[in-house]
Amino acid sequence: MPERSKTDLNKLPLLPSAKTSARGMESGWRRFLIGTAASVSIALAGCQDGGVVSTPTPTPTPTPTPTPTPTPTPTPTPTPTPTPTPTPTPTPTPTPTPTPTPTPTPTPTPTPAPLAISAAGATISVNGSGDIVAPATPFSITGTSTDDATGGESTVALNFTSANGTVSASYYSGDTTSTALAGGTAEAAEATVTASSDSAISAGTGVVRVFDFADALLYTSYGLWEIASDQDALSTYAGVFAGGTETELTANMPTTGSATYSGNAVGYVVDPSSASAYGTAGRFYGDATLTADFAGNSLSGSISNNTVYSVGDGQETLAIGAMNDIALSATISGNTYSGTATASSDTGNVFDIVGAVGTLNGAFYGSGAAETGGIFSLEGGTNGVTVIGSFGAAK
Repeated sequence: MPERSKTDLNKLPLLPSAKTSARGMESGWRRFLIGTAASVSIALAGCQDGGVVSTPTPTPTPTPTPTPTPTPTPTPTPTPTPTPTPTPTPTPTPTPTPTPTPTPTPTPTPTPAPLAISAAGATISVNGSGDIVAPATPFSITGTSTDDATGGESTVALNFTSANGTVSASYYSGDTTSTALAGGTAEAAEATVTASSDSAISAGTGVVRVFDFADALLYTSYGLWEIASDQDALSTYAGVFAGGTETELTANMPTTGSATYSGNAVGYVVDPSSASAYGTAGRFYGDATLTADFAGNSLSGSISNNTVYSVGDGQETLAIGAMNDIALSATISGNTYSGTATASSDTGNVFDIVGAVGTLNGAFYGSGAAETGGIFSLEGGTNGVTVIGSFGAAK
């Protein structure tokens, strides 16, 4: 604080005397001191030269009302940012369990059905002019038929057995071709010989040909067969067959009543005395008519209207003459029958087989004996002939 001048000090009011105003002074000082310590300090500082200065009682500086410390506006608790509801992870569409490919049921291997075949055959020899002159050997045929996956075609395995040995071959029915012959259309099959114990026929080069005329029948087959030493050779053996698979044999044979069957016949004839300009042998076709008496277990019938055709290559449809009718008679046993075949005595035929006799063997096929098929063979007679034939017929 700046120092005051003496003149300034003399201008101060005098202090009261000590006696008259001691109590008041005491009281005044006390109030003064109580009023403000800061004022006392200032006054004393101004009297540093030792003089007594009379200082008026200052108006106490009011104690300032302290400015209240403002209650701080509380920092508002921030509204918490809501935790966003997480977008749910979509449940993945499960990969569908693939339907397992079912293990296919294996196609069962078809069981070969044994064939029930009647057969006859002849050994063929050739003279200088190429004629067939000597049929002789009886034949039997065994085999099987195995259906393919569709059941529409089958593999046929055949075994031809004579006194000279057995010749085996097989063919697929789907590979047959329709061949027009004089007696009708035949399904023709040609197969390579697969095995042979016959010295005249070799496996791998020998050929078997089958002609099936049973297009009009459901259960029965009948026709011709030939065996040659190679594809271009004249047949060494020739014969006939009739039958079907064992499963097609009639299982429910009638035991009462009778039935008439109509169909056709085919075969070979050899007549050494034939007057034909085309040789002494030929292939014949005729009509088959039979009557079965189921109550009496008997069968009778005939092969009639027989026409003989050339067996020369390319001349299969050339008619060369007529042949006698053949009468049939047999006894029925179960679903088969056996009996006799006898040439009729009619005359005027180019191939005269009068007096020839032989055998008949056949069977019934289909439900209720719906069809029948068989073979017959005759030998001898006036001219020493040989006839072998087969037939198929339906009710």
